Amino acid sequence: MRENHFRAWSGFMVLVAAIAVFMFASGRFQPVTQIDTMDYANFPLTSIESALNNKRTYVYPCFLKATTTEAIPYMVVPYVQFALAAIAAAVFLATLLRGGWSAGMAFAASMPLMTNSIVLDYCAMITPDSIAQSLAILAVSFWLRLIWLPDRVGSLLMLGLLVFLCYQTKPFYLFLMGFVPVGGVIARWWLYGASSGLVRLGCKLLFSSTVPFLAWCSLRWFLVGHFGLVSFGGYNVVGIAGQMLRREEVEKLSEELRPLATAILNSRDQRVDWSSRMTYSVYETQYNPMVWQIAVPAAEKIYDGDSRRMNLALAQLSREVIALRPVRYGIWLGHAAKRALTQTVHLSLVNPVSVCGVCLIVIFFGASWLKSRRNLQQPQTLRYAVEYQTIVWLGIGFAICATTLVILVETPLARYCAPAAVFLPSILSMGAFQSYRSFRSLSD
Repeated sequence: MRENHFRAWSGFMVLVAAIAVFMFASGRFQPVTQIDTMDYANFPLTSIESALNNKRTYVYPCFLKATTTEAIPYMVVPYVQFALAAIAAAVFLATLLRGGWSAGMAFAASMPLMTNSIVLDYCAMITPDSIAQSLAILAVSFWLRLIWLPDRVGSLLMLGLLVFLCYQTKPFYLFLMGFVPVGGVIARWWLYGASSGLVRLGCKLLFSSTVPFLAWCSLRWFLVGHFGLVSFGGYNVVGIAGQMLRREEVEKLSEELRPLATAILNSRDQRVDWSSRMTYSVYETQYNPMVWQIAVPAAEKIYDGDSRRMNLALAQLSREVIALRPVRYGIWLGHAAKRALTQTVHLSLVNPVSVCGVCLIVIFFGASWLKSRRNLQQPQTLRYAVEYQTIVWLGIGFAICATTLVILVETPLARYCAPAAVFLPSILSMGAFQSYRSFRSLSD
């Protein structure tokens, strides 16, 4: 057993070293700033009220503060983000090995976590995407431990802390508050045949994932008068609802929102490139202009740049527009769900491990079929059924929950679908390993 574990860890370290060399040689450790980088760099950490009213969350500004200096701004950040990604994948591997998985299956499941686009492309970016994914992988590792050993208090506390840090780094991961308890109960019942203690497990997972969120929201409500993770939700959803707004609907809105709706329509109508067609490509193309060039400037003039009041007004306007036109919003959800599915599958398949996995599955399956025909021998059936089903459930459940939250409020861009698909390539890599074992069984 220890020898097999040594093989898994040796392979993992060689993989990490090879990826690090590749990224260094290709210049992927050179820091790249994005539009929202300055929002995190200039986050008001010294003022509690200003910070709680800010549209960004706390963790990444603190991370930048700890890893940057005026002499070498951002130069260390890509290396630290890569190191965190490697640590998260290593903890995931250790969790699987400790759960009794074979070294081959554990390594096959962990390997794609170091070859996805968030690691290869986003480690260099001064944005929270990379460390948020690392925190999510760590959270899932402790989630798996609790599925196997539900009474581990330490694992429960670590899970709650990591889920909290995930959405405090990137609000995209708010879906974990639903996935952790629901997915945990289903996984323990379906995969491991446990029928007793499911309610207790669900309550513990629900408590650990939601209580810190409710405590944080209550703190913000007490100090700045807003109950929510951050004053930003209205900015997101108005990118969709603002495109659905029609001038004849203004009079049906709340009186206090009519000036904002009118200002948005006036600004929108001045654009010669604006389209009212309800297709996904139109919504995606016009999403950012709708938010940052139309709705936000209009709200800034009306609410004197008060980000909290702006967010509340944009959120309320969006809710009322959607309530007036639920069919229109339903059409959007259909288009967005289709796009999220294709985008997630595409990003899963372009992972280098996925490409190799598909090729190896075809090769070994074909070779096994030919060999069994010649020897009149059946290949070995699926030997690691529970392990494989665990990753299938994790990968698909994680992706569905993540993309569902996204399409409710914004367009499912690659920046969101890539982390949603993080565990899907593991299905293919484990399938390739199992195909290899089936092929080998015909030679034994």
